[in-house]
Amino acid sequence: MLDVLRWWLFATLIGLVSIPYAFRLFPFLPDRGLSAARTLGVLLLVFPMWWLATLGTAPFTAGTALFVLTVLATGAAGLAARDRATLLVHLRAYRRLLVTSEVIFAVFLTGLAAFRAYAPAIEGTEKLFEFAFFNGVLRSERMPAADPWFAGAPMSYYYGGYLVVALFTKLARTEPAVAFNLGVALTGALTAVGAFGLGANLALLLRARRCPRPGTVAIAAGLMSVVLLLIIGNLEGVFELAAAHGWGSPTFYQRLGIEGLTGPMPSRHWYPDGFWFWWRATRLGSVWNVLEFPFFSFMLGDLHAHVLVLPFSLLGLTAILHLVRAPEAPSWTVVRRRPWWALFLGTLTAMLALTNSWDQPVFLGLLFAAALTRGTGLGRALAFTAVPTVLSVLLDLPLLLHLRAATQGIAPVELTNPPAVVNGEGMVLPPHHYLMFWGPLLVVAAGAVLVQAGRARVWRRPAADRWLALGITVAPLLLWLAAVSGLHRDPAAALAEVQARATWWAAGSYWLVQAGVLALVFLSLLGLLAETRRPVDRRRAGRLYLLLAIGVGLALTHLVELFYVKEPQATRTNTLFKFSYSAWLLLATAGGAALIDAVPAWWRGRRRASAASLWFAAVGVVLLLALVYPVTAAMNRTDGFRAPMTLDGLAALRASDPHEYAAVEWLRRTLTGRPLLLEAVGNDYSLAGRFSARTGFPTVLGWPFHEAQERGGRDYPAMARRIAERAADVETIYRTTDAETARALLNRYGVEYVIAGRLEAAQYGTEGLAKFDQLGRVVYRNPAVTVWWVGEQAPTLGGRR
Repeated sequence: MLDVLRWWLFATLIGLVSIPYAFRLFPFLPDRGLSAARTLGVLLLVFPMWWLATLGTAPFTAGTALFVLTVLATGAAGLAARDRATLLVHLRAYRRLLVTSEVIFAVFLTGLAAFRAYAPAIEGTEKLFEFAFFNGVLRSERMPAADPWFAGAPMSYYYGGYLVVALFTKLARTEPAVAFNLGVALTGALTAVGAFGLGANLALLLRARRCPRPGTVAIAAGLMSVVLLLIIGNLEGVFELAAAHGWGSPTFYQRLGIEGLTGPMPSRHWYPDGFWFWWRATRLGSVWNVLEFPFFSFMLGDLHAHVLVLPFSLLGLTAILHLVRAPEAPSWTVVRRRPWWALFLGTLTAMLALTNSWDQPVFLGLLFAAALTRGTGLGRALAFTAVPTVLSVLLDLPLLLHLRAATQGIAPVELTNPPAVVNGEGMVLPPHHYLMFWGPLLVVAAGAVLVQAGRARVWRRPAADRWLALGITVAPLLLWLAAVSGLHRDPAAALAEVQARATWWAAGSYWLVQAGVLALVFLSLLGLLAETRRPVDRRRAGRLYLLLAIGVGLALTHLVELFYVKEPQATRTNTLFKFSYSAWLLLATAGGAALIDAVPAWWRGRRRASAASLWFAAVGVVLLLALVYPVTAAMNRTDGFRAPMTLDGLAALRASDPHEYAAVEWLRRTLTGRPLLLEAVGNDYSLAGRFSARTGFPTVLGWPFHEAQERGGRDYPAMARRIAERAADVETIYRTTDAETARALLNRYGVEYVIAGRLEAAQYGTEGLAKFDQLGRVVYRNPAVTVWWVGEQAPTLGGRR
């Protein structure tokens, strides 16, 4: 656990250096950004390092990190000296909040590291891809980072999160296989602190008159936000536990429609012991319905973009809360008066795109909506939002010049005309699955919206406000109907789609559930309109943010049922996955503060059957049910916490295939620079590209479909052909017995080392391997793996395709 301590020390140092910057950036938040300091510090450190490495001014190394950190510390010292009196007073006033925040960070960092130590293996799902890109960034001292799975080209992927993990890996001098798991722990700890700070600040605004200083209310709200975001699961775990105890009939589970859960599945333990039973909660009725949530991600050990972006997304939400609270409405005038604030928003927006580009439009949409809620006006809100948008484009130019994602526009979701590979549940979420997944957060959100709508007395709003709120609420639905009709050039097509969704599940329940969600969105909008027209004090700012976050979160769960971003696989998988993850973040962090804010109303009505009492009872029941999943899944994932503990992600490989592990270690510790390896090409999610992934050295081709998705752009078929040609060339090199043919292809790509292991022998045979003795020489051999050096005649990088 010495590595954990080093990561904690560097994270704490970065956080301490950033406190004066946070104090200046967030003057209108109750804690003045103290809880956001760590993530802010990571942003202020990583983004300049990326740009320095891009310009060639300084490499992406530990030395550069220490230099940038020294510059930041010097600036922080100057700011702290200027603000010394107020900063010290503020730190004393908010010491309980600050100490709690530090405890949360330490608990989550060590707790997640310990959990990962029970299941550390970097294998299965997309972990090989994640490890490849992490190692690729780790070995790239110049930016943009080189793609380890498409030799000779930069990454066409958002890799900002890997920059963060690579930074800590370099500073703490951690082995990559250990750093991968510590990256999961660090991301979880930063997320927990961000959620705690956001929930605490929101609660302090909502309870401003009765809670002017931090205390129990703020801490409780922050902790509840952490629980809703990172601890609870969905309700699918209840049915898994029931099946494990033999409850229910096969007919019941068939009607439930959870793919893979076909009936009672008796377990040897009190928890389900089926292999990876917990996976079903994130797919429900179809493998195409990817509906993940943070607890699942951290339990899986998913070092993927949608997880790595969480701390920065929370920093963005904190910035929006500050924007809503600021005394001046957002406008171009404010931008000119505070250019440093505009630069911060632009840098944060750029970091979101660099880390997970799907989060950027959500943040910018919230930024625009927040400006509108302050009564800025449509034109001024657009002008204000344009500033960070344009700045982010300029700051992200090194990424955008190489990013060729194979998205193909936006299309309406159709149940009546789905792609051939997708079942109905893969294009439209059945109503009972919607409630199963969103139920815990939906109960919290519904009560919060009703409480805030009641406080705003929305029933007294003029008819114009009601019509405006209704128009905004149903606009996406009307646009969807028009899109379906236009796509088929037949107005009846839209009606057929509406009818199909009404009859696919019992008694029109699909539209009944969606109508309930839209009703909550409508009330949120009406509450926002009511609060917008009043002077903004602390409490009103809290209400504005709460209604905005919950309204947008609920709207996102509805929008993914109507539209999707078209991709080569012709499904809505990524759209549903990415935007639902953002919705969970919004609903959870706002819901924690909303629950605690409603406690006084519940306390006053505890002796009678008040609405608040009923809501708290419902919340208590549903949250207890939502805890079934994390408890049972954690037991299954760790084999009852009986597995031997290690943070080494390659320990499982060392035990199961010691010869291949030894070859990986030889490559890693012997080779320098970025030599190009040749290894087997295979299907995605296979072991193809394994040596490149585990070392960070480039190979001719890794997972073909992933590379095609990342590089296809608008000419996806052409890129798919190039990738197929690379795969065919690799096969020819291994299979041919003609040394000259092999040499020509080796030179074409600049291959320096050829690897032949069990996978290569199984895929290409062994007949063509003898020629490599003519083309080079054996530099490493064990009973399962042989490595030849063939690089004497290899061309420069510019000669590769």
